[in-house]
Amino acid sequence: MKKNRFVLTALAIGFIGIGGLFVSGQQAGSLREIQIHMSVGAIGQEGLKFPAARPDYYQVTIMRQRSTRGTLPRERHPELSEDHLVVMAVDGRGDEIFRTIVPDPRLLRAETADPSGQLTNVLFYRVNIDFWITLPNDPDLEKVMIFQPQWTGTAFNLVPVGEARLR
Repeated sequence: MKKNRFVLTALAIGFIGIGGLFVSGQQAGSLREIQIHMSVGAIGQEGLKFPAARPDYYQVTIMRQRSTRGTLPRERHPELSEDHLVVMAVDGRGDEIFRTIVPDPRLLRAETADPSGQLTNVLFYRVNIDFWITLPNDPDLEKVMIFQPQWTGTAFNLVPVGEARLR
């Protein structure tokens, strides 16, 4: 009986060890975390901090980059929306290496009540914003391009918002 418990315990520890190695192996990838700053020079200089209309183009600056270990989360059913941004990383030839969809960090929602108490949703856009994205730590990555999905009534068009070099 003691021998059987020992064997079962040894097997359990072995499976846990193998499982631990498997998980560690999955997370052993190298990632690059990038802090992006987006700003609209003309609107920001006028002192308008939250325009109600979405600015057409932002100046994009890479503020910081750092390497880390881990894996990128899998997007099971990525869906485009006008409330998201599409971030695309390309190599020196302009070939897409990586793409992700992130909630639009520029977007501010406000609800106001009219005199009758009816709530109205109002959207504002920040003119200066910092946010982080995570990319594969691929030495071929040359540039990050940011797009705003725009619904045409039948499909989404990706409208360029800005871009920045990673090197």
